[in-house]
Amino acid sequence: MTEFKRIIAETVCIEQLKNNTIMITGATGTIGSYLLELLLYYNAECNAGIQIICPVRRLPEKSNALRFLDSVKWIEYDFTKELTLNCHVDYLIHCAGPTRSKEMIERPVDTIGAIVLGTENMLKFFRKNGRKSFLYLSTVEIYGENFNTEKKFYEDTLGAVNTLDIRSSYPEAKRLAETLCMAYASQYGLPIKISRLSQILGVGKNDNRLIAYLCDCARNKKQIVLKSDGKAIKAYCYVADCVSALIYILVNGDNTAYNVADTNLILSVRAIAEFVSKRYIGEDVLIENTQTKMYPKSSSLIMNTDKLCKLGWHPMFKIEEAFDALILKTVY
Repeated sequence: MTEFKRIIAETVCIEQLKNNTIMITGATGTIGSYLLELLLYYNAECNAGIQIICPVRRLPEKSNALRFLDSVKWIEYDFTKELTLNCHVDYLIHCAGPTRSKEMIERPVDTIGAIVLGTENMLKFFRKNGRKSFLYLSTVEIYGENFNTEKKFYEDTLGAVNTLDIRSSYPEAKRLAETLCMAYASQYGLPIKISRLSQILGVGKNDNRLIAYLCDCARNKKQIVLKSDGKAIKAYCYVADCVSALIYILVNGDNTAYNVADTNLILSVRAIAEFVSKRYIGEDVLIENTQTKMYPKSSSLIMNTDKLCKLGWHPMFKIEEAFDALILKTVY
């Protein structure tokens, strides 16, 4: 059974998306593109009748077959400007936003603007044109440093973010975007949900983050070199499971935030690197442990997902299946 078939079979609430119009921002990114392809597969296999609108900073290349499907409308759009598109959407999933740490350090003003202005412009559009549900993709980084003795993040955990640290341009902007979401929900009575994502096992175009790096090393049989001691412990989630969770939150969630993670995949950076190296490369992982301000300080990013699971969601894919798909280019 392909990934898409498995997701559709086990994500029962996906049926509520049939014959609706869905807007996906960031549809060329890691999560947005997977979601788009899943819905198109659902259309083809189950006659779902979903119409999809994709505002993007840059249109996909003409060679991209998805550009020419009648069920997808692509719009080149600057997220810092108001979206004046004259149409109604049933669901809006806001995936767009900066994700690369280097950009957050080198262009912190642009990072804040893209997140905060982009989110408010999508909220404004949904207020005028939306009908059923708005979903904002946030991040585990909004928790900052964890002072909870249990070392686990619940949705009401209050951590700390250093506002004077330039790298905080990302989590602070994400925090404000979450507050904007709840403000619009409260003041205008809108159905707005938030998903706080863990570290996602997925690879985007021109991606230079850890998972993309590990996959590249595995494909080319190169030794993995970590630029830290690798002791940071994080919760991970395979992109297919993440997208399934997003559908549950979009359709069944309340106006609140939900942690999205696979509690079976709580690993240190070194452990996940060693897993990849042992399974696909056969060499030891080299630790260089250079000092960098590129990544968040917190050494423990473990998320509790009880709230999400109560919506009916559960992770489907094992770590071996996830990396086989990412590295060996398994067909969805």
